[in-house]
Amino acid sequence: KTRLTPSDLRAGPRPRALPGAMSTAKIQELLEGDGRYDRESAAELEAHLAQQLKAGTYDLDANLALLKLYLLYPEESKIDTIEGILLKALLAFPAADFSLCMYQIPEKYHT
Repeated sequence: KTRLTPSDLRAGPRPRALPGAMSTAKIQELLEGDGRYDRESAAELEAHLAQQLKAGTYDLDANLALLKLYLLYPEESKIDTIEGILLKALLAFPAADFSLCMYQIPEKYHT
């Protein structure tokens, strides 16, 4: 498990995914299969985000898939989850992950 430290933030460019941040096999299967856009997938992706926040890992593809589900099913959107995704994307700076995520979030949540 990889934990972020203050020195990680100053270390300069790094890969889009932090070490140990690969999707679990189940999440990877969900992202590659037909279930990627199923409303029921949101709960599994939310749990995966919670694990990322707890373990200090990062999975951009899974987080973007969750934001896409929130676009498709706005009634499923959870502000706390969106904030968690944005936090993880900010920690990937200087990568453009934060901007990629912001493009998937409706403007009404930008304030």
